[in-house]
Amino acid sequence: MADNHSQIFLSYASDDRELARTLSARLEQAGWTVWWDREIVAGDRFEYAIEHAIDHAICVVVIWTTASVASDWVRAEAMEGMDRKCLLPVVMQATKVPLGFRGLNSVNLIGWPTRHHEDEFARLIQRIDQLVGERSEPATPPAEPQPSIDEGTDHRPSIAVLPLITTTEEAAHQVLLAGVTSEVISSLSHVPNFFVISFATSWNYRNRDVNVRQVGLELGVRYIVQGSLLTYGGQSNVVVELVEAATGHQLWSDTFMVSHDLDDILETQHAISAAIAGRLQPRLLVTETVRVSKKPTEELEAWELVNRARPMYLTQNRDEDPTALLRRAIEIDPSYIEAHALLSIYLSFMPETRTPEQVNEARQEVERALELDPNNDQALLAAGLTYVQLAQWEKALMFCKRSVEANPNLAVGWVNYGLAVLGVEKDAQQALQLIDRAFELSPQDDQKYVWYHFKAACFAELQDYEKASENTHLSVNHFGGFWFTWLCHCQYLAASGDKVEATMAWEKAKQLFPPLNYDIYLQTTIVSPLSEVVNDTLRAAVGRIAGAENTE
Repeated sequence: MADNHSQIFLSYASDDRELARTLSARLEQAGWTVWWDREIVAGDRFEYAIEHAIDHAICVVVIWTTASVASDWVRAEAMEGMDRKCLLPVVMQATKVPLGFRGLNSVNLIGWPTRHHEDEFARLIQRIDQLVGERSEPATPPAEPQPSIDEGTDHRPSIAVLPLITTTEEAAHQVLLAGVTSEVISSLSHVPNFFVISFATSWNYRNRDVNVRQVGLELGVRYIVQGSLLTYGGQSNVVVELVEAATGHQLWSDTFMVSHDLDDILETQHAISAAIAGRLQPRLLVTETVRVSKKPTEELEAWELVNRARPMYLTQNRDEDPTALLRRAIEIDPSYIEAHALLSIYLSFMPETRTPEQVNEARQEVERALELDPNNDQALLAAGLTYVQLAQWEKALMFCKRSVEANPNLAVGWVNYGLAVLGVEKDAQQALQLIDRAFELSPQDDQKYVWYHFKAACFAELQDYEKASENTHLSVNHFGGFWFTWLCHCQYLAASGDKVEATMAWEKAKQLFPPLNYDIYLQTTIVSPLSEVVNDTLRAAVGRIAGAENTE
């Protein structure tokens, strides 16, 4: 809890941040306010902030570990507490306490929280009580959470689930954390009356030490879920906390023990999802949350492959071939819906290189996903995307509409729903409203370059070519490696009369896709969602830029 006059000052080494986070959470649950250096905000002088906090604290709790014993900062803070006769040492690793502090009676929490030491922890609580005295009621979530951030016209509880962090670089841990984060988001997305930031935006906060209030402002959310994977020997724990973004106040935290057994790992994900949703909406039965939190697969290897492939789609990181990973996952578990759906998305999002065989494979993967579950949001999304790419607009509209009905927090679903509306009904205003819904749901999405591209098409349908080129400009600024966006940028600039910039955009498109000529451009308009009168205008405009290439 952020408070310059917190009752407890927690001293620790930076290497022990997760231990500090967990201990702070338990002390706040007991009813005290706790200060630790996560409370330092941008612009604060580090030394001043610490001095101010320790001067106003009633009690100083120092965490002794191998790292903190070697820290001059921790020793200085502990000495300040000892001089004021308010120091409570907590030994959390087997280490030799510094000489000047060995005469103090320490609380033994070595191996905590994996080894619970509840008797010793109760002794710590008792000793803090003796120093601090009266405490508030233990922190519990309010029955009806109240808004702490102005969320515009959408007053539903809004939440961002940040990627869990770990102190290790093990690839297996990174895969696990991606899977946990994705499943928590997926579970909450199905809970009625929740506004949930998408995985794509949340994933941008991976491996970052964040200020929850700043994240709350950046994403416009009321609540933030964050946590860590802590490993002690052969045992791992997932520690999760729910924080009110505007105040930094912790509303709930829990620790989930994770073994290396497959079922335990997956069950931990379901337990986290159910617990978070249950805390935020007390009236919602936890059983309803559990009902929508279906296990993705019973095969750990397939699950790992999908979670390795998923971030590549969001970040354009293609160190590995995601389609190969997904095909392998399907070989292992042919009934894995998300693997089929994600594979079809990858295949349908390669317009510059895809072959007829890839198109057929994408269609087959969609059909298989729908066979497995015709109401699955990922299967419906994949179907919508595939038919958008094939310009089968009626089918695209049907599946895109069903995808957002199945999961209203599916940002990319709203984008493709908007494009399908444009393709069928030529209603650019409605399409813009639907696409803007995606920007609201996932404001920092790595795929925004595609979304700006689609918004540009809507303005083109309105024959506002300057606004259309502004959006393709935003698209190429966000990600400049998509040749087709440069081509569209060219046509909108040409239609607005900016021949110089249009020519530069044409050359950039050719640089990224050397086979490009005017005939290939004409082929791309066959799958355009725009009306013929608009397409005719654009074709003529591009012809004036690339007319010399007509005979190639």
